[in-house]
Amino acid sequence: QRNDKAAAKAIIHCLEERRDMDGSMITLSCPAFYGCFLSLAFDILTAEEATVCETNEASVSFDVNGMQVLFCCLDCYCNAEKYGTFSNTTTRNLLCNEITVENMRVALGKGLMRAFMAQNAQIGKVKLNPTSTKQASVVNIDQFLEMSM
Repeated sequence: QRNDKAAAKAIIHCLEERRDMDGSMITLSCPAFYGCFLSLAFDILTAEEATVCETNEASVSFDVNGMQVLFCCLDCYCNAEKYGTFSNTTTRNLLCNEITVENMRVALGKGLMRAFMAQNAQIGKVKLNPTSTKQASVVNIDQFLEMSM
């Protein structure tokens, strides 16, 4: 039995930026391992897509925040490849051979679509009053902007 949600949560936990006690931004993973984590995420996303196509049930392993983290890591991965930010002494883990950057972008885009659909379904289940809707949208915007700064 596959436990994709737990694996996805662990991947995001390793890649997500967080504030340390001194206020600095840290991640658990070294950028040299982004290729490995992105390859794992790709496998989860493609398995998820196949399941959705077979059963027509939207099951998401990565939420919107998790997808944002993956997009940021893909951007860092591509920039490192483009500008050669790793020294010769640093071993860099690449994406698996059968995964191209374009395939990764497509998988992330489809995963983000499913994450938004799942989030919208959750919002539709919860009745929000006008004041909480305004507060919720401010929190979501702050979440998106925090990672890009």
